[in-house]
Amino acid sequence: MDTFVNEPNLGINMAENVLDRISPACVFLIDGLGALLTAGFTYLLATFFIDWVGLPYEVLRILTLVALCMSAYSLGCHFFLKGNRRNWLMGIIVANLLYVIVTAILLLMYHDRLKLPGLIYFLSEFAVVFILVRWERNIFLQKNS
Repeated sequence: MDTFVNEPNLGINMAENVLDRISPACVFLIDGLGALLTAGFTYLLATFFIDWVGLPYEVLRILTLVALCMSAYSLGCHFFLKGNRRNWLMGIIVANLLYVIVTAILLLMYHDRLKLPGLIYFLSEFAVVFILVRWERNIFLQKNS
């Protein structure tokens, strides 16, 4: 039991260990499917659970469309790029970070309307994106990526 008490980043470390075992060739596929999942969840929040989130419908709709565009980019890179994907990988790293920054700004702008379930959802999404970006950065820094 002491192991869990002394290991504050246990969940993050476990996620990174799983990602480290996945082939770097799948980075765009995983990113694209993750963005598609984000778009789906955000659409569901906007459509069925808007009262639980507290953000305006238009904001959630825009976040859904952005996630769909990011998914298209990543999946397009996975299926159509051949050879060096390094520069394209930096594009999705930057896009992921910008998505988190813009979403955080929107949460601050609507903080008076934001509800706890919405905050929990977006903070969880931020954690997942940060883990993904760390993995993508590690792949980007490899010489043969």
